[in-house]
Amino acid sequence: MINPKFEIERLRNTLKWKGLDDREATEVSNLAAADIAEAISELTLNAMAEAIQIGDQLGIQDFADQIRAVNTGNTVAILTDSGQTNFSWPAIEMLPHLLKNAKIAKDGTRYKVIPIRPKVSVGMSSADAAIDVQRAQVIAKDALKNKGAPTQGDPLQSSNLFSGLAQAKDFIANKKKIKEQHDKSGGGKPEYRTATDKQNPSTQWVIPAKDRDVTMLLIDINRQLEMNIQSTVVDIVRQYEDLV
Repeated sequence: MINPKFEIERLRNTLKWKGLDDREATEVSNLAAADIAEAISELTLNAMAEAIQIGDQLGIQDFADQIRAVNTGNTVAILTDSGQTNFSWPAIEMLPHLLKNAKIAKDGTRYKVIPIRPKVSVGMSSADAAIDVQRAQVIAKDALKNKGAPTQGDPLQSSNLFSGLAQAKDFIANKKKIKEQHDKSGGGKPEYRTATDKQNPSTQWVIPAKDRDVTMLLIDINRQLEMNIQSTVVDIVRQYEDLV
């Protein structure tokens, strides 16, 4: 596994071996470190956006608020705050719950009138999601440049590397919430259905089981992110080595 900081130090020594003095080699290697930090930030943001989109497609409530990027050894991983990655649930029989405090008909039937609101779509189109990711990338890059410039310390420090990711993630999450509120505001008038104790609780008024296990999906995202980071670090270091 490639260590970005080790690669920067190796680059600095290589540049000195090629004839640069210590100050020059340090300045050039700092520029390379800043490029690597920006690239890692962008790759991580793309991975976070992919995870958010998957959570959105699966209907996981507030999934964008739950994920974060963390340093894991020499790479970065997309995790959830709680560590939970399986948001599935089994089928739920709702009829007994709906008939609590039910009214009694003349024939003794217990019943309750239930308002059913029309379903609304809160998902984002792929085009909208791509535009939001691009805007979030600008936010992340601006924060990185402000806090992670070579003159202000090591851009590969976690505090600098992730300086813009939180803002970028909040941007994506807020855009999704705004769309949810907009869609729900136009949800239309509810329809009414009657639940009774004569209905079959195992087939009627049942919330179906949901498979919302993102464990393997996050593993795949993180595996690809690690590969992208490693190849990017190698490419950037090689480009700076070839300058001298």
